[in-house]
Amino acid sequence: MKKRGFTLVELLAVIVILGILGLIIVPTVDRSIKDFRAEAYEDQLNNIILAARSWGADHPLELPLNDGDIITITLGSLKNGGYVDVDIKNPTTNQLFPDDMLIEIERKGNNYEYRIVEGSGGSGGDDVIGVPTLILKGSATLYVEVGGTYQEPGYTAQTYNGNAIPNDRVTVTIRLNGTEVSNVDTTQISTYEIEYSVTDQGYTTTITREVIVRDTTAPIITVDGHTSNYTISHGPRSSFTIPNGTATDNSREDIAVTKSGNVTPTVVGTYPITYTAKDSSGNTATLVLTVTIVSPTYSDWLTESELVSAGHSTTEFGIDKKTQYRLTYTTTTRTTKTGSLWSTTYQPTEIVWQLALDTGTQTAIYPRTIRWRVKTVSQDSEDGKRVDATNTLKVQGTDGTVKSFTQTYNFVQNAGFDLTWTATLDGTFEANRIYLESFWWKYNKNSMASVVVTSWDEVTTTTGVTDWQDSNTTSEGTVTETETRTVYRYQTN
Repeated sequence: MKKRGFTLVELLAVIVILGILGLIIVPTVDRSIKDFRAEAYEDQLNNIILAARSWGADHPLELPLNDGDIITITLGSLKNGGYVDVDIKNPTTNQLFPDDMLIEIERKGNNYEYRIVEGSGGSGGDDVIGVPTLILKGSATLYVEVGGTYQEPGYTAQTYNGNAIPNDRVTVTIRLNGTEVSNVDTTQISTYEIEYSVTDQGYTTTITREVIVRDTTAPIITVDGHTSNYTISHGPRSSFTIPNGTATDNSREDIAVTKSGNVTPTVVGTYPITYTAKDSSGNTATLVLTVTIVSPTYSDWLTESELVSAGHSTTEFGIDKKTQYRLTYTTTTRTTKTGSLWSTTYQPTEIVWQLALDTGTQTAIYPRTIRWRVKTVSQDSEDGKRVDATNTLKVQGTDGTVKSFTQTYNFVQNAGFDLTWTATLDGTFEANRIYLESFWWKYNKNSMASVVVTSWDEVTTTTGVTDWQDSNTTSEGTVTETETRTVYRYQTN
């Protein structure tokens, strides 16, 4: 029987089947290879961790002392000590792990945590033995808050044999964006690289630490002196101005403050005003001012003059017209009296050239007329000539105002006489001190001076409560008492 080959259709069918099998098998194999390499990579990392633990067991004095303290060593240090193979490779790249791969050791209670800094180190390793050991105090990556202070944690170095290398043989280079700088400037958000390098016996070990200056602090909002949420209360009023806010930040940026919310000042209710500030790092702060519009109350009254002096009007509180309210009032009555209210007399006991005669303090007195008298005065003059002299009466008011009254008289040598003068004050001047100034005599101890109030006012004040109905024609209401009165209004802030 004659053998027959594949037809074209059969051949195409075989090719299609093989293609489908390839699509199924090849990804599976590729995934298996990747899984194997990933497992091998994790095994190698575990080997490095075990090597670091062995190093720590042999170097207890180098381990961190306090809870939370960290030191950083290199893979090269583990190679030099024989804790790991010098040709240990990364299975995913089939390249040696870099000698400057970093391993951190952190004290946690009575134990230590060992971890590899992922992505640290260069692109390749070395199989050279004899390089020095460099140990960083602190983590390979440090964070500093902007506006704060960077404190260098420090470092130590040892020879291959474990002998200490002085720190002055360690070269420290600080770089910002690849450019060498003199220090870590914490006033600006940025990332610095600090390179530590030590050379011994011709071999060099280098470790690079990253210092990140960042801002994780929210701005501080200030509204009318407040830096946290607060509440204010007002009686109803015609208008209310929402205060603006300002913000400060440790980044020293100029940060805008936005506010949301509104107040209807004529309607009783609670109105929250929210202030928000956000810095360039995304830190956000909020402050809430709660404005409470309350119903008018009858406690803690304010006088109308106090309201006006505070910039308010007597009709701004949103109170309906034609409504009756309870008000307090004050009535002042003045009665004029005459006679001798009080007097002060001075009798000199020695030769006096000038006398200041003080009556002391007199309160709640409205003097109208004051009389003062000088009796039996003699004066020596040179060569028997006439001498003109003056004396002055002064009245000091309760507000500090001083009124002066001066009289001039003349005399001849050794002539005695009595002098009486009268001063009239206005009816509203309230005195608390009356005294003589520049009263001048000489060589007569029998002379005398006196001051008498002969007319004065007594003031009587009464208070009470009355009903008051507001109207379109008056804003003060009607109180039946006359004379001086004070109408008290609703309190407001």
